[in-house]
Amino acid sequence: MVDSIIASLYIKRFFSNSFSSLCRAQHSRIFLTRKNAERHSDPPTIRVSNGFVDKTSVVEVEGVAILNDAVVATLDSTLLTEDPTIFDGPSTKRAALAATFVIQKNCLTIANNHFKSKGGTGTGANADQNDGAASFNNRRLLAAKALDLWLTTDPTGVACENIAIVGDLNSYVKEDPIRYLTDTTFNPNANFRDIFDAPENQYSYVFDGMIGTLDYVLVNDALSELVVDAQKWHINEDEPDALDYNLDFGRLATYFDGSNAARNSDHSPVLMGIDFTPPRRRNGLCPPSFANNNRS
Repeated sequence: MVDSIIASLYIKRFFSNSFSSLCRAQHSRIFLTRKNAERHSDPPTIRVSNGFVDKTSVVEVEGVAILNDAVVATLDSTLLTEDPTIFDGPSTKRAALAATFVIQKNCLTIANNHFKSKGGTGTGANADQNDGAASFNNRRLLAAKALDLWLTTDPTGVACENIAIVGDLNSYVKEDPIRYLTDTTFNPNANFRDIFDAPENQYSYVFDGMIGTLDYVLVNDALSELVVDAQKWHINEDEPDALDYNLDFGRLATYFDGSNAARNSDHSPVLMGIDFTPPRRRNGLCPPSFANNNRS
């Protein structure tokens, strides 16, 4: 399962080279939230969106759904009363994309996300509260609430017990959006858990020399019993940004070497291995031997 489904933030500029080559090599397909892409800053003519690449020889797609503000209005309109642009509107356009995959008659629903960033200047509840969460923490919390509610409705049209929330949630482990999804002391109905035993000790991003976790795989109880491996693949944030994939700060395009995996993003990917073969583990937790941080 490690190499059968890839959930990614899709950048149009790289589609013709990186993703299309991957699809040809792996007999795969790509689908994404094209209509809900966010304009990227480098250059402003390209857009960022959530997407999946799946290996067609291994998995089948049974259903796909998008969570945007129109859908939120049908779930709980009070969320939009608090903030009318959770997923759509200025400085957002970050619709979640969910897909249900079938692997050897077993189902897996994955919701891929890109919550609002910490940058920019929010107002009201979205302003920087000087508590370390930076701007738009409340919008990210509302996105987590909407996502959690949406997933209870079987949005892809498939009633699947194995559910994962993945993506760049732009929130650190102890911040409100993550706690809402995983911490029953913060939200008594929290139904997800991180695939790492000690997620606060993991990292996937470096900013001004400080490490932190913004990228997650959160699983519900049913799926947690199937997880057999969990790693963060440190191919990006540990590398110098002088080798970056983008052209900020006058970088030359020749600096980026697309022939290897290093620095293809400013975030590193999270890898999860699952095994549908019984018997399942009954403790519902990733054992420490699997939930490690090996660099391989």
